[in-house]
Amino acid sequence: LEGSSPPACNACDTNDAKWVDNPAKVCKHCESHCASCTSLTNCLKCLNATEYLQTDSRTCETTCQAREMKIEGPPKKCQACPSGCAECNESDSCTLCDSGFYLSSGSCFQCPAGCATCSSATECLSCSNQQHFLASKKISCSAVCEPKEFGDPSDKQCKACKENCFSCSATGCSECEAGFQVVSGSCA
Repeated sequence: LEGSSPPACNACDTNDAKWVDNPAKVCKHCESHCASCTSLTNCLKCLNATEYLQTDSRTCETTCQAREMKIEGPPKKCQACPSGCAECNESDSCTLCDSGFYLSSGSCFQCPAGCATCSSATECLSCSNQQHFLASKKISCSAVCEPKEFGDPSDKQCKACKENCFSCSATGCSECEAGFQVVSGSCA
């Protein structure tokens, strides 16, 4: 009948890419790239087989965003990489880690406390606190180096004092081991 509204519905044909608009209770078409949806802005499955359902926007795109991996489905979708992962692949494996994490067997693990960057749980590459020095064995960061070492301000690493030197700085020895004396920054 002309001028009359369409009949009210509670469900739409899912094969027809439609959704029920409440409270009007009419079936409306999903967004053009969407095969199934619960609203115009909430796609559940992409129409095109080459597109991936985006996790955040619930839209269909040909590629995933940064920090997401492609899940081949069905349905094809983008999924967030695991925590600490800057990049990951389809098998849920990390290929690159965020700063403060290291990569091991496809997973990202947090660096030891005080390390800004590291290559493993036992090797720190730089310290997170700029006042700290990287220990000579590269295991940890500390405000004070071990005995017979000094903190080199140029590269923020602990370095060994010269031979027979007990206490030193970048400019030379300030205290020698028993039986030696400081002579022009060295122990003789």
